[in-house]
Amino acid sequence: MKTSIPQSVIPESIDSPNALTTYYTTNVLYPKIGPLAVNRYVKLIARLLKDYAASVHLIELVKAYKEQFGKNVRVLEQPAAWLREELVFQPLLGSSDNYLNAFVVDLSAFRSPHTGSKADFRTGDKPAAGSAGSPNESIGTGRSIPVVRAHPVIITSTRLGNESIRAISDIKEGELELMNSRIVARPITREELTEANAAFSSLHTGEGLRLKAGEAQAIVKSQERAYKLGNILHGLSQVNAVMPDLIENEIIRTKGELVEASLFREADYLLKTAQKLAHQFQVTLNRLKEISRLIDQAFAYLLGLGAAEKGLFKLYKTNAAFKKQVQLYIIGKLDKAKIIDNALLPLPGESALAQSREWAFQRQEKLQLFIQKPVFRGPFSAVSVSPNSELTISETHFSSQFISSGQAQGTAVNQLTERGVFSSDRFRSELSNMTESGEMDENSFSSEATLLNTLRERRRETIDLTLTNISRENEERTLSAYEVGRNASKNYTTKGKDPDFATTELSFQVVTPVDVKVSLEAVNLVWAPHIPSPFISLHRIIRRRKQRAQLDYIQQNYVIDPVRPIEEYEEAIIEKELGIRGRHRYQTGTFDFPVGASYQTGGWELDLAASTVDFRNGTSDDYNWNEAWNWDDLENWDTHFQTLEQDGNRITGVAVLETTDPEYFNRGFFTFRFVMKRLTEASKAALRVYASDQAVAEAERRAVRSRARQYAKLKEDELIQQFEDRLKLEEEVFDVLIQRVFQGQDPNHFSYYKEVIRSCINWSEAAIHFESNDSPGLPFPEYSRSHFMNATGVRFILPILRNAEDNFVDSIRQNGSDYYSESVEKVRQLTEQYRQTLADLKAADSEKLILDQYTKDVVIGNHLEAVISNHPFTNQE
Repeated sequence: MKTSIPQSVIPESIDSPNALTTYYTTNVLYPKIGPLAVNRYVKLIARLLKDYAASVHLIELVKAYKEQFGKNVRVLEQPAAWLREELVFQPLLGSSDNYLNAFVVDLSAFRSPHTGSKADFRTGDKPAAGSAGSPNESIGTGRSIPVVRAHPVIITSTRLGNESIRAISDIKEGELELMNSRIVARPITREELTEANAAFSSLHTGEGLRLKAGEAQAIVKSQERAYKLGNILHGLSQVNAVMPDLIENEIIRTKGELVEASLFREADYLLKTAQKLAHQFQVTLNRLKEISRLIDQAFAYLLGLGAAEKGLFKLYKTNAAFKKQVQLYIIGKLDKAKIIDNALLPLPGESALAQSREWAFQRQEKLQLFIQKPVFRGPFSAVSVSPNSELTISETHFSSQFISSGQAQGTAVNQLTERGVFSSDRFRSELSNMTESGEMDENSFSSEATLLNTLRERRRETIDLTLTNISRENEERTLSAYEVGRNASKNYTTKGKDPDFATTELSFQVVTPVDVKVSLEAVNLVWAPHIPSPFISLHRIIRRRKQRAQLDYIQQNYVIDPVRPIEEYEEAIIEKELGIRGRHRYQTGTFDFPVGASYQTGGWELDLAASTVDFRNGTSDDYNWNEAWNWDDLENWDTHFQTLEQDGNRITGVAVLETTDPEYFNRGFFTFRFVMKRLTEASKAALRVYASDQAVAEAERRAVRSRARQYAKLKEDELIQQFEDRLKLEEEVFDVLIQRVFQGQDPNHFSYYKEVIRSCINWSEAAIHFESNDSPGLPFPEYSRSHFMNATGVRFILPILRNAEDNFVDSIRQNGSDYYSESVEKVRQLTEQYRQTLADLKAADSEKLILDQYTKDVVIGNHLEAVISNHPFTNQE
């Protein structure tokens, strides 16, 4: 059939300029450090300075030990490799409370020191098993364990007002053992234990080894020596970043003297130590001059935290030469380790690392979408109707939840209520606060190219993506809804419009060209600090809320345990007697009685508590005249069961008779009253109900605990959703930011700094960029990696009001550091230059302020039109 495409029937006149206008902001970071990054550097330096101070204190302890006791602390030579692998080392000391428990006993003041050869630990040849000098010695059980020897030291504990002192524990004095870079204590040997027991066996009282009062002074001195040695041992066991350098420069030695004695002969031995540490690094005078300010700030920070002004802290303040050597070492150590983002610590005038950049210029940009006259594309589908006929399409609606899709072709089946539309808010949300941090050259911020060209690709990509999404939504729309109604059907009918010609319905796509124009409006200064993990305290609050909600739910829905019913028994008495003569003050009688058949079934059992035994004197009725009768009665007696039990169908046990006046001619009898009991039928029924109630109660408790977990999760999600509000998150991050920027300051002043700085910020343009968590396991796996509960850090975008920039900078400087002063002044200068450049361009050549300009087609819907064939339907050609 022949058809003709109709002319486009669309509006001929459109309002001019017919533009959608959106204002948004973008940011470009200056490569300059800011106050938050500087305080991060200060904290890292303070940590290294603290380790340095601990090392200085350790060397002072070794010197004091030598002066007081006349001998150096020594370290044993490393054992051979084969032995080192077999040794079982003691754990390092975690705190001073562990000293007495970790040291090895050896009462060296009262016996000769151990004379074992040390050659075992210096040879590289492994001795034959059982040969002389073998390092493995058998201890009692035949099990061999490795032995490490050292010289003896005593540790004791004194009792005030007591004439004796108990030897609690002991270590080896004079030499410590450094094995595999760890200080260890050796196990005690069998010979040492045997010798100690032999020496003090006569003094053993069961409470430990006791020493005479006259020997107390020597023991107390040994205790003091061991305690001070223990302090040195504790200092060596701590994690310390300076210790590897002390060992590398042989200030701390791994064998022989722990600290070389010649060092202590120098009056300024700490200065010599500092010079050795600093000599290994090459630091320029410029870096020393600049970064020394941060070291001084870290020094003041430690003093503010309560560090005592002794050792390093005293020398740092009073000795300029020592201070310089410490600074050279700190700078060289940081530069070598590159612990700050794997790069050197930046100087104030240098380009800062990406994470440390805190300043940016913000561009206020205007996006204009000029929507042109629509055009038709297609047709993309056709539905034909024969002459004098009808095309019927039936639709059925049900009361159910459904997802329906409508394509922009043919006849729409469902009328959709959601359409892809142009919206200023939509473009603003996509474009606002895009941030660029890739510019490294400071000089580039003096050129127009950085002002006008940066972010062009990302901006165009975002605009194109938004327009494409609008087109896609108009081409294929998805509706998710819940419709309530009765089952019903309706027909949509297309009738032929001519008796001779066919009618064809054509579907066209309606497309409008959109001219995109982006122009620069204004420039502002922005503080954009990167804050690592600012939500730690918030995580704690949310988790506690979850735990509290779970406990509250369990308490509010507490399942009461069923009450155990009172047990009622029916009883039967079995009476028995057993003859006994009361000739002794204490005597026993063994009994073994059968239980009647009636008590062997039906749940009967012996009631041990209710059963009794007594005694009665014999009478003439108990004996024949041919037997000896009871010539004398007992006046006082007592009886009880020594043992009593039911063993199957017999009752057995031992009865005891005690008397104060035994009579040789007495004859009597144990009289037993055995009580048999069994539960009544009513009690059995009640106990069955009780057991059933217990099972029901336990099931209810499990159900309550399950619901409590669900309830707690809902409360957790509810609190998270409350904080998802942008304003609440901004408040949380801002609070963390102020605390970190003003670390070391009086916390009582935080609120003052917070309110002053808050008043300088344009909060309507503030934004938070979350840093995605790339770890395999997320803290909150039910949320995305970039959700604030999983974020490892944030970039906080804080535009500064132009008329409040001076107040803002002055307030920030109150944090006690001036290291970033040069950078903040530079970024203010560059921002003012951009403002002047913008003003000049507006006056001279406003076309240069157009940041981007291009055209893109956007689908806005579809058009349905019926056409008639241009010849009779029956005409065959």
